[in-house]
Amino acid sequence: MPKTNHSTPDLSTLVSEFVDQVQIVVRRSTIDQIQAALGSVDAPMRRGPGRPRGPGRRPGRRAARQTPAQLDAMVGKVHAYIREHPGQRSEQISKALKVQTPTLRKAVQKLISEKKLRAKGQRRGMTYTAA
Repeated sequence: MPKTNHSTPDLSTLVSEFVDQVQIVVRRSTIDQIQAALGSVDAPMRRGPGRPRGPGRRPGRRAARQTPAQLDAMVGKVHAYIREHPGQRSEQISKALKVQTPTLRKAVQKLISEKKLRAKGQRRGMTYTAA
């Protein structure tokens, strides 16, 4: 049987197109099954880059700043606590004084600048002792 060159490219083209179509159908079917299993068919689209924030964010919800009197009172509490309990980390001090860590951080920085406290260590492992 003689070979014809013009039918070979036609056959390979048909086969490749068929394989591509089967892959598309399989992908769509798989995605549909996954979405049905996860229940995310009716889920809203996530906010992408460049889209404005929705109602989830409320502007102007910052914590109130401490007044100088409040800061001085906190400095006194922190200094007294560290004199009684030297070598503790800021997390332990804030837990004992029932104060948030950022509030405590300002008082500790003021005590260190006044040379009433000494800090030893780095970052979260930093411990404080009275000078």
